[in-house]
Amino acid sequence: MSEAVVTAVADAKGVSPVAVTPPLYDVIDPEALEAVVASMTSRPDEPAGHVEFPYNGFRITVTGDGRVSVTPNESHRQ
Repeated sequence: MSEAVVTAVADAKGVSPVAVTPPLYDVIDPEALEAVVASMTSRPDEPAGHVEFPYNGFRITVTGDGRVSVTPNESHRQ
């Protein structure tokens, strides 16, 4: 999931994933993100949840079904 987040941010910025700074692990624990998403997908009788966090000037949303969306974070717009 962490790679998907970095790739989505890189796509939104028009850069290579290796050029995205700071590293995701400086903002959120990648293992915790994986665990939260896994817990959301392990309950098929419930609707998929989501987790949101700010990263690199964007609002990142990761849904329980593994979708990653990247939207500009209004507080970082110039």
